[in-house]
Amino acid sequence: MKPAITRVLNFPIDPTHMTAIDGALFCCIDPRWWNPIGGNTKSTVQAFVEMKGWKFVPLTEAGGIKVLASEDPADVAEKESVLKRIEQEIGLHHPKVLGLSGHRDCGGYGYSKAFGNDFEKEGDQLHADLWKAKEAVEARIGSAAVIELYLFDEKGVESVVF
Repeated sequence: MKPAITRVLNFPIDPTHMTAIDGALFCCIDPRWWNPIGGNTKSTVQAFVEMKGWKFVPLTEAGGIKVLASEDPADVAEKESVLKRIEQEIGLHHPKVLGLSGHRDCGGYGYSKAFGNDFEKEGDQLHADLWKAKEAVEARIGSAAVIELYLFDEKGVESVVF
């Protein structure tokens, strides 16, 4: 049996495989960062990538920074899966920079209410987890890409440097 095929979108792309890109961004799947909201014409991710000047590849995971930072034995399989996808991305597209990003009010943590809506406490946890995530990724990929840390929030994006 042959299926009936109907093209639903004409949107030509350059079929050249991107083998040397500027950056890969590991970001939560939360649609607040991927869709234009609040009267903006671009998403936060799109504005960030344009500001960086990257040709980039997105890597997404719900609560991804929390997953990478976790030391809970129950999270080992999920963490390993995420690290494997990051490693594959580095191997396939060779980004110069890997941006690891988390965000405030993340469902993976139970949203801001899990921190009693204490933004300083939430920020401290997110910063600590970004550092742990960086260590986990560095242990896996070595120096294959420069790792930068970012925190997305309702005002934009912060660079996190330790």
